[in-house]
Amino acid sequence: MNKLLQIAIGEIGKGEYGANNCGLDVEKYLDGRVEPPANWCMAFISWCLREAGADVAYHLSARAAFNDFRKRGWKIEIPQPGDLVFWPRPPVSWQGHVGIVEQINWELLNIEYHTIEGNKGIFPSKVLRYKYELEQNPIILGFIRIPGMEQP
Repeated sequence: MNKLLQIAIGEIGKGEYGANNCGLDVEKYLDGRVEPPANWCMAFISWCLREAGADVAYHLSARAAFNDFRKRGWKIEIPQPGDLVFWPRPPVSWQGHVGIVEQINWELLNIEYHTIEGNKGIFPSKVLRYKYELEQNPIILGFIRIPGMEQP
């Protein structure tokens, strides 16, 4: 397991307290770059990346991060544990959402992937594990592999 996944797993159950998009954990992920309340899904990922030693910019916007990483040529077609997955926020929007791929299961023509995500769902949102089937949830922006964060 790579260091990025180890760090993210250690944060499971942490998240919002007191009010939507607020709390000590959210403040930690936002890293003083913006005051709560603030969306924190990408801040959580940025915090994990920094803690894992990745040499990338600290992003607060999932869509901006995806665009930056894609322009750098880090978009991939076949994900592995430790890669990032980005989704658009429906309906069509400038916003996005992001998670870390924890596990991939290949079954015939379908891909089932498990993620660790923050700031998904209603208050109090926590860092949690989720499961998706690509066939049933095909609308993703893409998968990103951050250099240095590959599986060992």
